[in-house]
Amino acid sequence: MLRNTIRHNQYVYDQLKAVLTDAVQYYKDVNYDITNGTTKKYLTQKILGDLRFYGNGRLVNYFTLLSGTRKRWESNIIWVNAESEDTMINRRISELNDLYRAIHDITPDFGESAS
Repeated sequence: MLRNTIRHNQYVYDQLKAVLTDAVQYYKDVNYDITNGTTKKYLTQKILGDLRFYGNGRLVNYFTLLSGTRKRWESNIIWVNAESEDTMINRRISELNDLYRAIHDITPDFGESAS
């Protein structure tokens, strides 16, 4: 069961990275200077403004109306608040919770991967 929840959180993370990459590409295509630090900060806030968390952070929603990238995406994300005497299970719980935190801390990538 933990393997499936890890896969789920990983899928959510990957999907969010993809929609954020699409948003960065949109701004590149309309000639925003993404090498400028002030512009990056502004665009990061704008892009992340389309990302919301609900249900004590366990439901993530992304919705944007950017031309050519109109997307709505929603999913639950899983956090486990438990420990086991089995070290392998604890490692999996840590991996799952690390993904949960990564989803909450996600930011757009303005680097080469978005070009």
